[in-house]
Amino acid sequence: MTFVDFSAGMQQSYVEDCQVCCQPNVLYVQIDEDTLDVEISSEPES
Repeated sequence: MTFVDFSAGMQQSYVEDCQVCCQPNVLYVQIDEDTLDVEISSEPES
């Protein structure tokens, strides 16, 4: 689970450790301004 900080903008990216394996992942967050739907994708940090 991750929490989205809406005050950080409608497009965000940041590194967060996996809660299961503790490996760092880059999370990409996009928020729809009209509906406030949140889309999150990730990839391992290289």
